[in-house]
Formats: sequence, C-alpha cells, structure tokens
Amino acid sequence: MSHLDAMLSAAHLTPDQILKVRVDRENEISTCLETLVNDRRNLLVFGDRGAGKTFLMKLLCSELAASSEKVLPVYLDIMSSLAWGDAISSLPRAILMGICRSIWYEVLDMGSSDLHQLAEQVVETVDTANDEDDDELVVSAYRFVASETREFMRQRAGQFGVSGGVRAIVSPGKTREYSYGVAPPHAYSDRLRDLTEKILVPRGYGGSVVICDEANKLPILQQVDLLENFFSLFQTSHVRFVFVAGLRTNEELNVPKEVFGHVLELGGLPGHDAVEELIDVYCKGSDLVFTKDATEIIWDAFKGHPLDTLDACKNCLHRLSDKDTKLVDARVAALSCLHIQSDRYERRLRERLYSRE
Repeated sequence: MSHLDAMLSAAHLTPDQILKVRVDRENEISTCLETLVNDRRNLLVFGDRGAGKTFLMKLLCSELAASSEKVLPVYLDIMSSLAWGDAISSLPRAILMGICRSIWYEVLDMGSSDLHQLAEQVVETVDTANDEDDDELVVSAYRFVASETREFMRQRAGQFGVSGGVRAIVSPGKTREYSYGVAPPHAYSDRLRDLTEKILVPRGYGGSVVICDEANKLPILQQVDLLENFFSLFQTSHVRFVFVAGLRTNEELNVPKEVFGHVLELGGLPGHDAVEELIDVYCKGSDLVFTKDATEIIWDAFKGHPLDTLDACKNCLHRLSDKDTKLVDARVAALSCLHIQSDRYERRLRERLYSRE
C-alpha cells in the first residue's frame, strides 16, 4: 500500500505513521484525556463516516501510552471480533481477551511465551485467584475466554439449547435473547477487576482504557443492544471505555446517563489552514501541487471532512495521471469534488437504509 493510499485507511497505519500524518485534533485529544484520565469517566464518540474516528482512536492510544499518568490502552476493532459469534455475545469476550493480551505482552513483557498456547494446555488443578501469580492470573482469564468462545460455538452449531443468555429490550412485553456461553456478564467484570487490581494497580497504573472502535458500522439496534446488555461491564472499576457509536446521546442508547461521562462529536478539521496542511501531507513524496484556488474549492466543498478531502486529492491525482502536468488547478479540483460529492450521496443513502434494519 502506497503512502497516499495508506492515508485513506487509518486502520492500516502504524503508530509512527499516525504521528507523521497527524493534522490538528489537539482539542479532541485534550477532551479525551481529560475525560478518561483526569475525570476517570467513559467516553462516547460519534461522527460521520470518514470524519477521522479511527484515526483519532489510534492517536489516542499513542497519547495514552506516552502520558505521565500510567494508563494501559487497549484498542479493539468491534467488527473484527464478530468472527467469535454475534456482535452481542462477542463484546465481553473481545474486551477481556484484549486486556489479557495487552497485560501479557506490554506489562508483564512475556513476549517469549505464547499466551494462546499456555491457555490451551490442560490444567489438572485450578488454584483460586488469590493463589495465582500474575502470569497465571492472565492465563486463567484468557483460558476462561477461550472456553466461553468454544461453548458459544458449540451451542450455535450443535443446537444444544441455551445455557445462558442476555436480554435485549425491544418494546414492552417483547425481548430478544442472545446466547453467550455459560457465564453471566458479571463474570467478565470480576475478571477485569482482578486483572486490574492485582496486576496493574500494584505496578503504578491508574487502570486501563478500552477503545471499542468501529461499533458505528453495526446497525443501530445492535449498538443499542450492546450497551443495554453490558452497561454493567462499562462500569468496572479502574477500567474506562471509549465507545465509537453511530448514536449521539445516552438517551438514544437507552443506558443510564452515568455510563458515559462525556459525548464527543467528531467533525471536520477546524479551518482552511488545517485542510491545506492535510493536502500538503498527502502530496508529500509525490509531484502533485495544488494551487491556492484548488485548495479553497476543496475546503468549500467539504468543510474539512478528512476522508472526503483525501478522496478528492486522490481523484485529482487520477485525473492528471495521463497528463504532463501535476498541477491541480481550480477546474480539476472542482470536477473531483463533484465526483466525490455524488459518490458520497449515494453511499450515505445506502448506509442510512442499512442502519435502520
């Protein structure tokens, strides 16, 4: 993937690349750190597709890792966790497994030992959590997740019935029920609390921040179900959560107001100068040059929306691919903006229909 293409997908950028292509977002990062570290509250983030939510979350991970307040960042792509089952059942397992991995490799520095292999080993006797060493505590929690995942798959594939479930309110008198294995939600909270209080806190950590990214790609009803069923998990002591949603408020999510201490709406870049900087970052290493009028047209068209701006730049490059010049003037920029606007309009109509299913 080229430097230019990589900028269009923050999910593929490394922490170093994120820092190199960063443009602005100081206010948003400050709000995140204030909420998560100083206030010790959960954070709900929403914004249009392409507004830079994943980029901001990756940047937040880097900022948390470098913070003077010791906090363990754990990044989760909710969509990738769906391989473990449905969106509802997979969330607590993905969170616990993500924290296990982060503690194992980053806090305990056990890189030479394969956590998955250790968790798969047969255990003849099981000690209580109070008797376990730190590494054994992590392996035990990881083994618990693996066991729950196998049980969920067994129930779903073998049709052996439901051993446990969580209930999602649809309307008065009607419920949906989900299988998640054999353990109730509080079992995950207990494991998270043990890992935090017995491993992180004694090492000077203020806790962990779990970033649940890409939840906004789920239909609205599934996002609501996730939080309705597991809001108790989001109140685990010493663990703070960032939930990237397609919903705007606690009321829309139908969860108590105290679940999220702050709601951050991510919009476009703050002004023309920031957009000009973003275009300069995109053009770095290429022959592409934008005139001032071209930059002005892109700003007027998208008002700092990062992905739309970058897509317009890519379209400009495509239009000049068979030309002798790499100078993007007002005409080329205008044609590219019209193309992107038409494409975005059709896509957003499809997404709106999907999100209400």
